[in-house]
Amino acid sequence: MTTSKSESNDDFASDIRFGEWLRAQRNHVGLALEMSAKLAELSVRRLKCLELGLSGRGITQPEAARLAGVYGITAAQVMNHALRD
Repeated sequence: MTTSKSESNDDFASDIRFGEWLRAQRNHVGLALEMSAKLAELSVRRLKCLELGLSGRGITQPEAARLAGVYGITAAQVMNHALRD
């Protein structure tokens, strides 16, 4: 099954929106990218890709749980935003 150009654009737009939301969560708690990555046990590159919507594979449940702990939100909130259309 092939993905249409429209579906690819929709996926990319969704990834961008999630990244913007994720960055807003980090900014809300006043953490730099590097500190957030360290506290969530992610590489800076990985977190940056997530925030830019360039992760390719999306966010994993363990990543969501760790970021949620750092940002004071639930993993379900992170995953819900990641899966939104």
